[in-house]
Order: sequence, then structure tokens, then C-alpha cells
Amino acid sequence: MTTDTDEMDINRLQLISVMEHSSEGFFMLDEEDKFIYVNPQAGFLLFRDPRELVGKSLWEEFPMAKTPYFTEKHAEAKESQQLVVYESYFAHTDIYYEFKSIPSENGLAVIFRDVTQRAKHADMERRYRSLFERHPDAVYIVTPDGMIANANQAALELLGYKAEEVLLFSPWLFIDPEDTPVVAGCYEDVIQGRAGHCIMRVIRKDGVRLITEVTMLPMTEGGEQVGAYAIVRDITEVYHVHKQLQESEHRYKMLSENAGDIITYLSLDGTFQYVSPAIERLLGYRPDEVLGTVAWSYFHSECREKLGGNAPYSALYGIQTCRIRHRNGRFIWFELSYQSVVDDRDGQERLVGVWRDITERKKAEQHLLQAQRLRRFGSWEYNIAEGNVRWSDHSYRIFGFHPGTPLTMPFFSAHIHPEDVGSVMPVLESLHTVEEIDLRYRVIRPDGSVRHIHSYGERMDLHGEPYAIFGVHCDLTEHLQTEAELHRSRDSLRMAQQLAGLGYFEWDIANDQWIWSDEIYELLRREYHSPKQTIQQLMEIVHPEDRSQVENAIAGALSGNKMDLMFRIVKSEDGSIRTMHAISQTVCNSQGLPIRVFGTVHNITEQKQSEERLRQSEKLSAAGQLAAGIAHEIRNPLTALKGFAKLLRHAPEHNRERYFEIMQTEFNRIELILGELLVLAKPQALMLKPNDIGSILAEVAELFGSQALLHNVQVKAHLPSGLPLVFCERNQIKQVFVNMMKNAIEAMPSGGLLELNAAAADGGLQISFADQGGGIPSDRLAKIKEPFFTTKEHGTGLGLMVSFNIIEEHKGSIRYESVLGQGTTVYITLPVWNGQ
Repeated sequence: MTTDTDEMDINRLQLISVMEHSSEGFFMLDEEDKFIYVNPQAGFLLFRDPRELVGKSLWEEFPMAKTPYFTEKHAEAKESQQLVVYESYFAHTDIYYEFKSIPSENGLAVIFRDVTQRAKHADMERRYRSLFERHPDAVYIVTPDGMIANANQAALELLGYKAEEVLLFSPWLFIDPEDTPVVAGCYEDVIQGRAGHCIMRVIRKDGVRLITEVTMLPMTEGGEQVGAYAIVRDITEVYHVHKQLQESEHRYKMLSENAGDIITYLSLDGTFQYVSPAIERLLGYRPDEVLGTVAWSYFHSECREKLGGNAPYSALYGIQTCRIRHRNGRFIWFELSYQSVVDDRDGQERLVGVWRDITERKKAEQHLLQAQRLRRFGSWEYNIAEGNVRWSDHSYRIFGFHPGTPLTMPFFSAHIHPEDVGSVMPVLESLHTVEEIDLRYRVIRPDGSVRHIHSYGERMDLHGEPYAIFGVHCDLTEHLQTEAELHRSRDSLRMAQQLAGLGYFEWDIANDQWIWSDEIYELLRREYHSPKQTIQQLMEIVHPEDRSQVENAIAGALSGNKMDLMFRIVKSEDGSIRTMHAISQTVCNSQGLPIRVFGTVHNITEQKQSEERLRQSEKLSAAGQLAAGIAHEIRNPLTALKGFAKLLRHAPEHNRERYFEIMQTEFNRIELILGELLVLAKPQALMLKPNDIGSILAEVAELFGSQALLHNVQVKAHLPSGLPLVFCERNQIKQVFVNMMKNAIEAMPSGGLLELNAAAADGGLQISFADQGGGIPSDRLAKIKEPFFTTKEHGTGLGLMVSFNIIEEHKGSIRYESVLGQGTTVYITLPVWNGQ
């Protein structure tokens, strides 16, 4: 009979026999967790010899198994006396075991196997699920027939739909129709087993369009494609930022490449890494030939020394002015503005700078300094907050101080003229409160000289608060001296004008205003109403016969011509006539247009009266000298008349008519001679009109016929027909011709030939008188125009003076040519009449 113990032993032996050949590991533990039995498969799985483990402690042999989870499950089986199944991972072997712990009264039986592949697959599945659900981007699983099989939470939030509104629906419902071709091409890559990438717009449930970046991946199982993954990322904001960045970069590039200034990037060692195209226009270098070169090599040596040599380039920070070498070797002034920046792309520090051509500014500064020297003014600045004063070097020179001399109030006040201290110092002591100062005062220089100073300044505000007063010191000494001298000169000129009967005028052409001096009002005998007159007011007092002449002269002045005009005015109070002589010069602007006319007016009434009396005297003198010839001319026709009168008494009837005709001819001859004599002796009214010079010359030759015969002089006149007319006063021109012929006849006391010629020449008419007298010496010929000069023993010299005046008044000229022993020729040129 067997006992229970024996039966248990038999059962255990049977179990051991069975497990000895089992494919699963099996070991038995006693109550102290020592190995009782270990089958071969367990030894294989545990990498130990089963026989060596029997009798040894589980925890001592396998300390790595003493994990909280494993010990917990092991204790649970022993305490509950129930089967416990669990899995545990052993990191030192990277193996997952599935354990089945079977409790017994004497210990624990454990069946285990290697489930690493299954566990890892399940772990991978869990990880995949976690990645899918928690992925920050939208992830869609698309079936081969093009339906959305699954979508994570981010995918649903992207579209704004619930899962049931998306799953098993076509993705094309959520894609912008305009982007369908692009997405279709991307999906085609996936079908071909390749990854696809594209940008597409999706339409949310609320209608908002989002710009997304899509990556499509083929999904395979067992080597076969079973669908596709679509990973969608919302890049709307990034897209717009990128677009703005592109636009900004484009604008910057456009600005950089088209800027008037040179834009540069320098590395910290001073090498050009970028330079804008403006460098070629301003300095002659192409950008590509500058890149990689060192900036210092282009700087003027003085600039390098000022900035501390060739390094460090931190000396360029801020704003500097330097001369930069042009490709042609000359140096140009530039203002350099640099600052340090860190490039986000590579984290490198660089110097970004702008080079601005300040050549014109430097010229202006030089001109300002030159102007300060030439015009004797200097600048100054009073800093209100600091309470100090800064002067330019020329300000120091104006006051006679050495540049840099400390400017204290006691020092400055000590050099102000004692008479001006009381008016100057109160203003200077209140500089911090005034908005403007305007002082004129005298200073006593250290060398004792006195200078007249004008100090002017205005307050400048910064952020609404008074900041400083900027101003200038101007040395007025020379100006005041010149002004005083000018006043003296004006007073002297005014006195001289009053004594000489002169006045001046100014015509503002743009405003059509005439400004007359007091002397002109006095000359014109007009009341002093306003210093500004109009041309209409002027024409009111001009003699009616002279108005057209004055208007023509004014028109000529508007064309830039010089005015030299004699005209008459009518006095309003008594109607008397005064003769004026006006001379003016026209001032034109840079375009050659007239803007002002300046001139003088001279009352020549008495002079003209004297000339008229002189002319009359010359006429009477000529008439007296012609008396003998005229008496001879009259006596001949009188003798004939006397003879024919006697013949009429006894003449037959048929001869009387013929005698009467002859007597009438002689009467006409006497009348002509007496008429010409009256022209010379009687004052004539001035009548300017077109005249035939040939006829005037013929009349004078006829008048001097008897005089020439008395002096054995033969007169030959060459007067072609069709000569141009001359606008003149007939009797005055006749008087000139009388003087010329009288002088020519008197120059040939022994007789000779006098030739008269008239011909058109160079826009005028030239009349010549050529005698065969003894000629005039060259020293006397030079004085021929002087008053009272004569070559005659009993001459007065007034005849020629009158003749010259008459011809000049007619805008003509008289020229003498004389050869001793051969004779003299007088050329008179007069302008021809132009029809006006």
C-alpha cells in the first residue's frame, strides 16, 4: 500500500520525465526558492548547465531576476496558491520570457518560454499606435481605393471635422480643386513605390483655406502595397512669413543693388564679403574684383592713422569720414557708417556698413570756411544744459584771441568797449532763457584795435526742451567803413548831380516801374508824389513830336541796346519846352533777358540854345562871306534885266514875248539866290523827315558856284540818281555842307579842283568833299573836333564844332583824311532811312 508521499514522488518523477523532453523550459523550486530540478530546455534558455543549478538559490544565481515586477508575480503565485502567468524582460540578454508559475505544497513549478519576437512585435505595435495618435502633424491612412481609413487627432483638428465625417471619405473632398493636379502627381509617385512631396491647400469645415506641406509614403505588408500614409503639416503662417521674407530679401536686394550709397559686409579681419554695385559708379571698381580684398588697402594713409592703423576693425564702429582711393588713383571723401551684426545662418559676427559720397558736402564745408575768412564771420554755440560756449577758429580771429583761449564771462566782458558793456552783458548773462539774441557792439582787441561786431543766435530745442543756442559773429568794421564811404560818395554824387543838372533813373522791367531820383523831379519840374512812376506817366510829359522816338528807344532798351537819346518835354505849368539827354544801360539775367535799365538824364536846354545861337552865328558868318559871290550872282541878272528893259521900249511886238521870258528867268535866278541866303541867315524850325541828300548837295553846289569862280575853284559833283533817303533836318545838313564847301574853297587860295561825291556804303550814305589844298598836319588833324580849333588865320573854330554836333545828333560820323601838299578829303556818313 502506497502513502500520499509516495504518490507525490511518483507524480513528480512522471512530470520530470515528461518535461525532460519538453520544448519549454521547466524548473522546480523548493520552499526556499532553491532549484530542485531544471530540464535541459531551461538550461538552454538560461544559458546554464541544469545539473549545476540544482540545490542553488534562484536569487543568488540569477540576481538580475530580482526585479520588482518579477518578485511581485513570484510571491503572488506562492501566496495565492494559484496559477500566475506573466511576461518579464531581462535586459542583460534582451529576451522576453513568458512565465507560468504553478504553486505546490513543497514549492513552486515554473514553465517558461522565449516570447521575444511576439513581445517585440506587440511593443512595436504599441509604439506605432502611440506615434500615430500623438504625432504633432496630421497623419492619414489612405486605402488603395483612395479612401481615408484612419486619421489621428491632429488630422481631425487640421480639417475641423469629427472622425465619422472624415473616415471612409475621399480626401479629394478636402483639397482645393486648383491643387488637384499637383496632389494627383504626388499620389502617383506613391503608387510607383516612391515617396511623394507637394504643397497643397486644404479647405477646413469652416471654409478657411490652409497651406500645407504633404509627404506621402507607401504602406506595405508582406511585400505588397496596402495603402499610403499622408503626413500633412500646416505651413500657412510659415509660408506667409517665408513669402514676406522673400519679398523683404528682394526689396533689400533691389535697395542694395540700386542704392546711391555703397553697402558693404566685412568680416572681422576686414575682408570684403559683399559690396553693392554702386562701388563701380562711385569708385570705378567692379564688385567682383573687390570681394576678398582688405578694406584698409583702399583707405587714405591719414585715415588709417586716425583710426589706429590697420587693426582692429572695431575702430570703424559708428560714423567716420575717410578718403577712399578711386580706381584712377584719386581720393574721394566718404562718410562710413558701420555696426556689428550676427548672421542668424552661421552665427558669425560681421561688420555691415554704408559708404556715402560726401564730396559735395566737403566742398560746401570748404566754401563755408572760405566764406568765413572772406566775409569775416565765425560760428558759435552755447550749450544751455552744460553752460559752456564753443567758438569756431574764425570767431577767435575776429576778436583777436588765440584759438582755444578759455572763454569766461569776465574775460569776454573785459574786451567789450566800455560804452557797450551796459547793453551787451545783461543779454549774455541771460543766455539760458532767451530764444534769440541780436547784438551790435564794439570790442577792443588785445592789440588795441576796435572792431564792430554783430552777434546773432537762435535757440534750438531737443525733445521739447531748450538745448542750445547756435549763432554767428560777424565783423562789420570794414562794412561800416565802406558804408560810410558810400554815404560820402552818394552825397558827393548828389551834389555833383545838382551842380551839373543830372538825375538818375531805374526801370524795373518785370514790374514796369520807373524809379526817379529827386534830381529828375527837379529837372522835370514835377511834384514829388511817389518814387515809383510808370511809363505812361513818363510819356505824358514828352513832346508829342518826340514820343515815337522815345518809344523806339525804350523798345531798343528792352532788346538789350544802349540808350542815347535826346528828347523834349513840355512843362505843365507854363507849356515851355525843355530838351533832355538820356543815356542808359540795360542789365540782363543769366538767360539774356533784360530785367533792369539804369540811366541818367541831363537837362541840355541851355546847351541846345547855345548851339543854336552858335549855328545861327555860323550861318550869318557864312552868309557874310558869301556876300561878294552873291552880289556878283545878282549883278549879272540885274545887268541883263536893265538891258532888256531898254530894249523893250523900242522892240518890235514879235520880240517882246521872248524878252519877257528871258527877264522872267533872270528874276527866278535872283529869287533862288536870295532864298538860299535867307536859309543860312534865318533860324529854322527843327523838321526831321526823309530827305534826298543828292538834291541838298546840288543846292549847296549851286549856291557856291559864284564863290568858287571868284577863287578860281572848279567844282565837280558826282551825284548818281536813286540814292537812299536820309531821315534828317534838311537845313541843318545843308549848313554842314556849306561849312565843308566853304572850308574846301578857302583851303585852295590859288584855285584847284573840289570834287563832291555821294554813294551808299555799309548800310549808310557816304558824302565826300575832296580838295587840292595844302593839307592838314597830323598833329593838328587829331585836334580837329576840339572847340575853337582852326587852321585859318582869322577863323574861330566854331564851324567845325557845330558841324560835328549836327552829324552826331543825326547818328552819323565825320572823318578827315589829309596828305600835306596833296589836299584833304572829308567823309560824312549818315544812316539811311529804314521807312520808319
